Amino acid sequence: MSDSLVLNRVWYPIHITGWERAISLLYLGHAVAVDPEDGRTYNFEDWASLSKMKLEIERLPEKKFVRSMRITVMIPEVITLLLFDKLPPTEVKMSRKTIFERDNFTCAYCGKKFPPKKLTWDHIVPLARGGKREWLNIVTACQNCNIRKGGCTPEEAKMKILYKPTVPKWKNHLGWRLGMEVKVKESWQQFLDRVYWNAELEP
Repeated sequence: MSDSLVLNRVWYPIHITGWERAISLLYLGHAVAVDPEDGRTYNFEDWASLSKMKLEIERLPEKKFVRSMRITVMIPEVITLLLFDKLPPTEVKMSRKTIFERDNFTCAYCGKKFPPKKLTWDHIVPLARGGKREWLNIVTACQNCNIRKGGCTPEEAKMKILYKPTVPKWKNHLGWRLGMEVKVKESWQQFLDRVYWNAELEP
């Protein structure tokens, strides 16, 4: 089906969710649907009425709708939570998932992309050699390259690091998820631009 961009109460993008969750939040009254064209918001009943009109008059593609025995509802591309006004944390928690996403699932040593199950992380300077478990000392590595490097530094193993590790911020983290897991909708851009223009500049 499709995904929906989730905004907090002050219209700041905080998450991307599947259509099932988006419609559930709308139905329960925890969120309202946003029409990206004019910024109007709709509760579930009003959204259902608008959906009927869009289907019958504008004849939008069937894939944009969800049907049940009683009702047909258009999948909202953007929803706004009615109670949540917090911003996500600016720091991204380090995990296998976020490291792989940061590095675009690409081995730092051979430059090839792999599925997550064939990847691991590598300490550039091994822990046993005084290296730290921090973003700038960790890169994604395929299993073969990780075995080849072993407990050596890249220089000792004669292996070149093909990209420089970075410390990700939340705004980048949202970008990874948009770029890798879902297709960015044109209707989202005005809200995503807000993240860009309001983000603090790096020192």
